[in-house]
Amino acid sequence: MEITKADIEAVFRSFESKDIDLIMSLFADDAILIDPHYPVMEMKGKEAIRKGLTWGLKPLITASFTTEKLWVDGNEGAIKLITNHVFKGGNKVDIIQVFLFALNNEKKFLYLQSFVPYRPPGLSGLIPRLTKLFWK
Repeated sequence: MEITKADIEAVFRSFESKDIDLIMSLFADDAILIDPHYPVMEMKGKEAIRKGLTWGLKPLITASFTTEKLWVDGNEGAIKLITNHVFKGGNKVDIIQVFLFALNNEKKFLYLQSFVPYRPPGLSGLIPRLTKLFWK
């Protein structure tokens, strides 16, 4: 089985459509979705993923992902995306995200994890921020 760019981008196009049933059709029953933007960062199984994505789609007016780079090795790979979302109230989010992924032989997502370009919250993010002050 050869995974194509269209296979990988399908999940992001479905998110743009905000069609939760279409999104869920692209995940295997035992899939794992990890994304720091959600209340539960690690969602295991379709029920948890549906709950998280339903929550995530509610405040969105528009969602947009543009592929900048895609790497595929067998059933696994990584994709670098430019993410442009507009939320209710007009708040815009423009960030780069990298996702690691794995698909099964039916081209359903088994694993999808987001990595974002900003520091973690709490103490683990505070230490580098404070150190940066002394480096200037």
